[in-house]
Amino acid sequence: GRPVTDQSIDVLGAVVYHTYWYEDGSPHGQCIRLADIPGTLSGDILRLRRDLPVLDGDHEITGDQIRRLEDAPEPPPAFDDPPEDLTAILDLLPVLDVNPDKHFVKTGRYESEIRNLLKCQGGSCPGVPISPHIIQLLGRSSNGDLIFERFEPRYIILAFIRTVDVYSSWIL
Repeated sequence: GRPVTDQSIDVLGAVVYHTYWYEDGSPHGQCIRLADIPGTLSGDILRLRRDLPVLDGDHEITGDQIRRLEDAPEPPPAFDDPPEDLTAILDLLPVLDVNPDKHFVKTGRYESEIRNLLKCQGGSCPGVPISPHIIQLLGRSSNGDLIFERFEPRYIILAFIRTVDVYSSWIL
């Protein structure tokens, strides 16, 4: 599908509406509002049972009715959350050379994020994870990014467990 630039969920009366803004080259994007009404076109689209029809312009789908939105809402304002200064806590982590075949690299944003990762591996880095379900923080790169072990993408593993049809229905 097309890239979604933003989304919101609103309750109007007793109906939950999911509003999506799709990238279409316009300043605000294409607005599609879907009413969550089970057993209808809009409900089936939200439950991934039916495809969103190809529509030009802003539209609302309520139940089985499709109507053009004359005054489409604008996307919610961007959430500006500047990252914290992580210099002190990053200095506690070992510096590693990044190998793209072995490592996943992520920019840390909050000191609490790194402290929580350290707590989950016994307080040290690389440390020992307290659970096999926690991804281990290995260290930091020379430019301050967090380094984790790279794992195989899920779609490769899913191919051994589920059929392509089932997997496609999940992602479409």
